Amino acid sequence: MNACNTQNFAQKIHQKGISAIGTTQEVFDDELLLDLIYRFYFAISEKIALERAFLETQDLINSQKYTSKNKANFWKAFFTEEGKNWILENKERVLNQFLVKKLLHKLAFLPDVQNFLREETAHWDKNLLSVQKAKNLLIKVFGSLVGQVLAQLFIKGITPQDYQKNAIICYKIILQLLCFSSISYLHDQKEHQIFDFKALFNAQKSLSLAQWKNIFQSILKIVKEKQHENPLLNPFQVNEFEIDLFLEKEGVFEQNALKIEALSQKNEPDAFQTEEILSHLLECFTFLTRYQIISVREVEFHRFKNISQNYIKTMQVLKMGENSQNTILKYDAKPIDSLSVFLQNKDTLINLSPFILDFNTFENNDVSLIGFYEYRNESKISYFLLEKADVRKLIFEDKIKQLKNGLIRKEDEVSIKLETMMHNFAFLLNSFLGSDFSFQAKIAEEMDDFGNL
Repeated sequence: MNACNTQNFAQKIHQKGISAIGTTQEVFDDELLLDLIYRFYFAISEKIALERAFLETQDLINSQKYTSKNKANFWKAFFTEEGKNWILENKERVLNQFLVKKLLHKLAFLPDVQNFLREETAHWDKNLLSVQKAKNLLIKVFGSLVGQVLAQLFIKGITPQDYQKNAIICYKIILQLLCFSSISYLHDQKEHQIFDFKALFNAQKSLSLAQWKNIFQSILKIVKEKQHENPLLNPFQVNEFEIDLFLEKEGVFEQNALKIEALSQKNEPDAFQTEEILSHLLECFTFLTRYQIISVREVEFHRFKNISQNYIKTMQVLKMGENSQNTILKYDAKPIDSLSVFLQNKDTLINLSPFILDFNTFENNDVSLIGFYEYRNESKISYFLLEKADVRKLIFEDKIKQLKNGLIRKEDEVSIKLETMMHNFAFLLNSFLGSDFSFQAKIAEEMDDFGNL
């Protein structure tokens, strides 16, 4: 209380239930008052408990050159037990705190998340070390590509511009991943005519978020209509309720999808607004935590006279920028496409190539370099590289036709491997669109700086 001789009054207020109150027994001068108030509130701002802050402030004031009459011991404070230990909470909003807390509670069905929430205190989100553990856990459970893009959002000191850019990338690659998975899955089921993929296969420039969302929602509508007659058309095992969440016009997904589509038009990004929008969107995609993405880097065919044929498969769990510590070797009789990227869980294996490529697989580099299909023309396909936030282009040179006796020169090995992916793309395009498209070789004089990559 900023008043002289108010100790008796303050004590009566304290007895009525006020948890903490400070007062003075005598008259004091303004210089002492200002010094004491400054030091006291500074101590509180440093997260020092209230009683300790008061006592330390008294000690500091008493060490100063004030007259004995105006020493700080003329001040007195009354505390309840709760008041003694009160600490100022940080009311300033911390970026990613909302996202992390919201997603972890949504993912509480996962054993790792259950263990975290059980071991941490009720207010774990106020502890920096616990929040960092929670971030690492989210990166782990989302896994592969989505988790690694989340890691970019968790970088300390990220600018609002970079936060918005990475949030948009995170949302976009999820939509692409689901669209590409559906195309590959429908192809495996020999269901080429139930959906029109012209907008995707014939794109001449990068599709907008709205276009990717429309393709995704259109696929879900087909799945909902057809899954009763053919349950296998539902590659992600999402039920009708979950499908409806993506299709409701006033639903959480649709409303936040519209918001993130509008974000790219903002000249002054708001990181906290972006965080909130992305949090609501990621809540809709928590089923992706049941999957991981693997890259089949090499397949060796083994056949001997006395045993049946088998394959040695060298695979990696895809993680941006990580190396061969994730390598898995498997030996069995099941054939699998080499140099391909797969979405998998215990029940599903979907080949995502040629829409998603691990470019370093073709170059036998241990570190992954992930590319997402963006658009194509008559002679090339463009891919967005996650690690570099840049575009890489495959230029069709038709080198396979130029082979002599099937022999490949070492310097042409990477080009020919990538060219097989372009043939694969044309095959899928023709299967779904009922066309006879083929890439046309681009003459050397017209090649751009990307060469055959």
